[in-house]
Amino acid sequence: MDYRKRSSLVVFILVLLVACFTFAAAEELRAFTPPPLPGEEGAGDSEEAPAPPPPPKMDEEPEEVKPEPAPEPEPKPAPKPKPKPAPKPQPKKPKISAEDAFKKGVADYQAGNYPEALKWFTLSAEQGYMHGAYNLGVMYERGEGTEANPEKAFEWYSRAAQAGYAKAQAEVGYAYLTGAGTEQNYVQARFWFQRAADQDHATSEYNLGTMYRKGLGVEVDPLKSFYWFERAARHGHVESMLNVGVFYERAWGTVYSPRKAVQWYEKAAKNGVARAVAYLGECYVTGKGVDKDMKKGISLLEQAAKKDVDYAKKVLYEIDSHKYYKYKKYAQ
Repeated sequence: MDYRKRSSLVVFILVLLVACFTFAAAEELRAFTPPPLPGEEGAGDSEEAPAPPPPPKMDEEPEEVKPEPAPEPEPKPAPKPKPKPAPKPQPKKPKISAEDAFKKGVADYQAGNYPEALKWFTLSAEQGYMHGAYNLGVMYERGEGTEANPEKAFEWYSRAAQAGYAKAQAEVGYAYLTGAGTEQNYVQARFWFQRAADQDHATSEYNLGTMYRKGLGVEVDPLKSFYWFERAARHGHVESMLNVGVFYERAWGTVYSPRKAVQWYEKAAKNGVARAVAYLGECYVTGKGVDKDMKKGISLLEQAAKKDVDYAKKVLYEIDSHKYYKYKKYAQ
């Protein structure tokens, strides 16, 4: 009896233990959560909806997927251009100012080294230095350091004239007056003489007086001729001094005044004008504008005749045809 009770109790305990173990194992399995698969992280952890994509940026269109175009055939490569020959190196000009080049040119010119002077004047003139351009014109006109070339002389005179150099303006005017290196043009001649005369260039004033006296490109005008001759004379032009005396003696473009004529003849004679000596001698012989003095007058005429003044020979023959018979041909 006791043995059966004990066996039943042992069986009951074993069944109870098995039941407890089974229940515990089931609870442990129920509480275990397997790790998520790749890509399933967070899927079910939150009930929030996924965030919308960001809006497109301003002024940007959503890209439209287009089929890729078929590749174009590659163009044939263009032939390579032949390399141009390298330019020949030009000789470098010396770095020197226009004024310094001009000074070197003057030094070489005074030393008689005309080719070097021509080089320096050219360098100076090409930099716009009007004195260099004028001297270059002089050398081309005279053929110094190079062959004489009136056209080039006129070109360089013109450059200096355009720069306002009075001496060059006078040369340009004279070129137009005579047709040296350019076509003869009296209008242009008068224009350039006038520009130089505006700077008190005496030779240009004399040339304007000559143009109005001879009617070169203008009507003959004794008044304007006398004006320009007198102005040139007052600026020291000796031939104009002689002409002013003649105008006063003959009343051309001014009043008749033998006394003023003698004064201008004397000024011209003192400056070496041989014809003025002859005219002054005649005034002393005739007593025109001065006290008559035959001896002094004949002496002055003989001085002029020795300087080959034809007018003096003519007057001497008229005074004494026997003594001055050798001058007979000048009286005819």
